Amino acid sequence: MRGLRISMDQIRLADPHLADKFTTVSRDLEALTLAISPNSSRHGGDKDLEGMDPFGHLVVQQQRLLDDREKLILQIQALPGWDTFLKHPGPSFDALRSAASHGPVIIISHCRWRSDILILLYDSPPSLLPTSDDFYARANKLQGRLLRERKDLESDRYEDALRSVLKELYDLVGRPVIQRLNELNVPQRSRVWSCPTSVFCSLPLHAMGPVQSDADPPRYFLNLYIPSYTPYRFP
Repeated sequence: MRGLRISMDQIRLADPHLADKFTTVSRDLEALTLAISPNSSRHGGDKDLEGMDPFGHLVVQQQRLLDDREKLILQIQALPGWDTFLKHPGPSFDALRSAASHGPVIIISHCRWRSDILILLYDSPPSLLPTSDDFYARANKLQGRLLRERKDLESDRYEDALRSVLKELYDLVGRPVIQRLNELNVPQRSRVWSCPTSVFCSLPLHAMGPVQSDADPPRYFLNLYIPSYTPYRFP
């Protein structure tokens, strides 16, 4: 998985100054992009001496950083051996499939326009699990509830919230994933890697359940498979 991402350390070996500048600009651009939220006011608000509202200043600053980043990319591409830097849309499918050589990789895409669950296998085509129309909103609510109650991990309210979240998380992700793994003949106690995105990065996917509510003691996802998390997301 680590090999699927371009390491800045590799560029730093070729040109340390250029690598540091690119890292700084990318970091500033990320922080500024997060600051420009959908709720930011596009009209009105306090005007400064130049007659521009705060949102307008953020947009101008963002464009300036994008221009600086594009210039740095061209400089990096001019380095020997780096002519394809950020030119490809992503690694080849063979490279992605190699990430599943030690067990299926479950990629959970969480997006307001479309959410999917993709099971990546080493020796067969990937398997796509479509999600319900309310998948995006339900996941957001699960994260919100768990974060609210985390202020007191010893409280009964947190225990109740955790049980509720694990149960709904199983309905949302665990049940369809387990069903598909069975269809794909992935044996139980196999290593299964989770590659979450967005709010799923803060939800306990490894403990989804109970799988069988009438079992004693209850069985959870980690009782059926050996769950792990990928150290990096796919580009």
